[in-house]
Amino acid sequence: MSDQTIGEANINEAVKPPLNGTSNGAGHGAKKASPEKTSGRLEETLRLIRARDADRRAAMSEGHQSLAIKLEALRAELEDVISDIPEDVDLFDFQVSQGRRPRLWIDAIAFVTMTKDGEAYRFLRESRNGPILICESDDREIVGQAVVAHVAERLENREHALNEEFIQADNLVSDVQSVESEDKTFQVAAVATVAQAQTANQMEERRGRAVRSFLVFLVGMIAGAIGMIAIAWFRTDLGL
Repeated sequence: MSDQTIGEANINEAVKPPLNGTSNGAGHGAKKASPEKTSGRLEETLRLIRARDADRRAAMSEGHQSLAIKLEALRAELEDVISDIPEDVDLFDFQVSQGRRPRLWIDAIAFVTMTKDGEAYRFLRESRNGPILICESDDREIVGQAVVAHVAERLENREHALNEEFIQADNLVSDVQSVESEDKTFQVAAVATVAQAQTANQMEERRGRAVRSFLVFLVGMIAGAIGMIAIAWFRTDLGL
């Protein structure tokens, strides 16, 4: 066999792939081919998911904006009612909140929101047991009328509460005046009682002085009588 033949045989042996796939790093090269393909599929899947999430967020943003616009339209329709509310009444809000689901707040307990499909208005009022549905309609005018009725009811309740406070205040003033009048009467009666007591004490003192004077006079008379009797008896003994 020539030297050229021997060299070609050695080259072929060097580049020949091993049978067990683990020799001289050739097997490592074969294992890397699969992760490269997997990485490509994963990257493509992530790209599709991100694109889908972006589309969903955009749709949600557009839907959110659409709901807020409808609520703003309802508020604009109620502008004349808002302007008729007295300036000193701070019960109402009439502002659209930009939360997860937009709401048109009428006051602290009542609000208008949209249905899930965004086609109808829902007018609700908070209670201890959760929100109470007052009105639901796709007709903005109907919901607006329900809001007006709610506003009128709140104003009427406020006026009634103020009247009750005025009545209670008047009753309190009357009670105070009655107590003051009774107190004055009691003071007058007390003064009269004191005057009567003083008069009675003075009369008692006068009677006491008169009795003492009479007793002194009586004792004096008795003493004089006894003295005269003693003198007479003494003279009799002496035979005078």
